[in-house]
Amino acid sequence: MSKFLIDKLKSLEVYVPGEQPRDKKYIKLNTNESPYPPSKHTIDSINKAEVENLKLYSDPTCKLLKEKIADKFAVLPENVYVGNGSDECLNFFFMAFCDNVVFPDITYGFYNVFAQLYGINYKEIPLTEDFSVNPKDYINVGANVVIANPNAPTGKTISLDEIEEIVKSNKDYIVLIDEATMINGTLFLSLLEAIPTGAKVIIMGDVQQLTPIGNCQVFADILDSNVLPVVKLTKPHRQALMSGIIPTSIKVANQEQIFGNSFEGNEILGELKDMELNITSSKESMSDT
Repeated sequence: MSKFLIDKLKSLEVYVPGEQPRDKKYIKLNTNESPYPPSKHTIDSINKAEVENLKLYSDPTCKLLKEKIADKFAVLPENVYVGNGSDECLNFFFMAFCDNVVFPDITYGFYNVFAQLYGINYKEIPLTEDFSVNPKDYINVGANVVIANPNAPTGKTISLDEIEEIVKSNKDYIVLIDEATMINGTLFLSLLEAIPTGAKVIIMGDVQQLTPIGNCQVFADILDSNVLPVVKLTKPHRQALMSGIIPTSIKVANQEQIFGNSFEGNEILGELKDMELNITSSKESMSDT
């Protein structure tokens, strides 16, 4: 079928995901994948819950969901975007805002795929010899700038002062700071003070991931402020909604207790019964498991 592709897609470089070990001996912590197959309870529950809905289309505009989110965060429904994870947000960022864009040559693999897909002029800027992003390479580039900070897959960061320089020098373009969850209150204030009038900055992050070192959890504070327009993805797609993993992970992130202090024993969580916890104070029991 490739002979029927339009010309601009024939040379498109396919996105290559991270290595997927075939021997199933490894747990991939960096992709949030579960190393365990779904239980029979999971399969039965999904079938029961979803079979009746297969004959119907879901609402393509997510109208009710947008209205509920807009009401909660005091914005208009048209200010709410409902997407399927950060990759879809990036996709629409490239499609809607970019005619020229620059990003590191070693970074998240979807950046150049999106640029090629939409026929966007893009430039990959080489990392330094120690695999760092050199902020000076992004000063006055006359293009949109996309930087994952910390960069993927190197894990190296650039400082807030360096981000400020990039923003100031490219004020007529959008600077997208991806994976910016770890900016604390002091650093974020300095960033806001440095942004000139008319500059556009999109900051993406996940408040359920690592919290900043220092004062404030800026992302969480912004979401709770009801002052700024916020686009918040609320539906998990990596695990089923009835999974025990979701509510348990949220409790852990919110520092809430899962069980009482004196609880010991075994508990299976979630409607899908796909998460099992064994709580014990016995060293012998722990060594046995």
